[in-house]
Amino acid sequence: MREGELAGLKKSCVDINNKIIKVRQGVQRTRAGLVLGNLKTIDSKRNLIISNELLDIIVNLMNSNKS
Repeated sequence: MREGELAGLKKSCVDINNKIIKVRQGVQRTRAGLVLGNLKTIDSKRNLIISNELLDIIVNLMNSNKS
C-alpha cells in the first residue's frame, strides 16, 4: 500500500467482517497543500486482504480514536 493511499483511508474503507481494506482514494501533495482525491489510475482501486494481526491493530486504533 502506498503512503498516500494509507493517508486517504477512512473507517468505511475497512471491512472488519471480511478482513478487507478497500483502496479507493489517496492524499496527494499539491501547491495548495495535501488534498484528498481520486487515485491516479482505475487499476489503483483495489481490495487488500489483511491478516488477523493487522486487523487487530486496525480495530484497536479505530476504538482508541473513538474516545
